[in-house]
Amino acid sequence: MTPSFFFDENMPPQLVLALHVLGQDVEYVRDRFPARTHDLVWLRYLGKTGKILVSREWEIRRNPAERQGILDNHVGAFLLKGKSLGRWDIVEAIIGKWRKIIELAQSEHPPYIVRMRVKGQAFQRIDL
Repeated sequence: MTPSFFFDENMPPQLVLALHVLGQDVEYVRDRFPARTHDLVWLRYLGKTGKILVSREWEIRRNPAERQGILDNHVGAFLLKGKSLGRWDIVEAIIGKWRKIIELAQSEHPPYIVRMRVKGQAFQRIDL
């Protein structure tokens, strides 16, 4: 079964649209929630639906409430790490890693956070 992914406001909506057009099961946060909805609200949604988070909000892992939200709601998350990322940097990184993201999403068991680096193919599971 192909995983279903949820992209937050830190990701370009055009990327989500492109993945959808390519037949991927993806959803953009603003298609479901109003702008600036608190992360804990949609983390509960992810837990209920089993959707996997894709974000570049690297600080989510250091925010105690959001980290607990990932744990409590059994959320899987892929977080893109890189400084000063433009839209094209993000698009290239996610598209270039998409097959590996799907592969890992199928093999990992939530809750988890996987760090993705912009450069190279480095993926690292982060301890919660």
